[in-house]
Amino acid sequence: MSPLMHYIPENWRNWSLLFLVFLVLSLVPAIVGAVLAGNWQSAFLAAVTVVFILVPLPFQARAGVYVPRVFQVALALFVYATLFLGEANRFYYDVWWWDVMLHSGSAFAFGLIGLITLMLSVSRQTIRAKPIVLSVFAFSFALMIGVLWEIFEFTGDQLLNMDMQKDGLNDTMWDFIVNTVAAFAAALVGYFYLTPHTPSTPLDPVLDKVVTENR
Repeated sequence: MSPLMHYIPENWRNWSLLFLVFLVLSLVPAIVGAVLAGNWQSAFLAAVTVVFILVPLPFQARAGVYVPRVFQVALALFVYATLFLGEANRFYYDVWWWDVMLHSGSAFAFGLIGLITLMLSVSRQTIRAKPIVLSVFAFSFALMIGVLWEIFEFTGDQLLNMDMQKDGLNDTMWDFIVNTVAAFAAALVGYFYLTPHTPSTPLDPVLDKVVTENR
């Protein structure tokens, strides 16, 4: 068994692994081409994308944490779409809805991550909290990640002249607005999931699986 396969949970060593391998392999010629052309910014972004796709695999195995395959693939796609397509290949400039899609998707995902983190603590009786408290935490956690990302973009622009913020303040404020809406949606999903006699959501089975497998 290859070292990479050792870090892949058995229940998703098929299509999801092949998809991640495809993403990584598609970046190799991009890195080589960027280096030969002297485009160090694109080469750096492509290399960072590879690292962020592969890093979660050993962490999941060694930490004994169950992460649904859809979350793993979504994370890889997000990094690929943000750093490689968005920045290195200028999708942020050429596709007007690219930034909105990624910010809303990431805020929603991080809201769920914050929710799941507290749900696991509650299930282990580490803490006690009402559904509304967990939902507010999920909302706040997603907003915090959004703020940190804007700081990362600002730092890249100031130190590396990367132009990640595009229109400056206007771009940053729209990112905050999109993050807030998506974070609220994630918190709402969490509240419905945690509160009896409320509408179910399509994510309920996924949340059930995460909590059960990580007890």
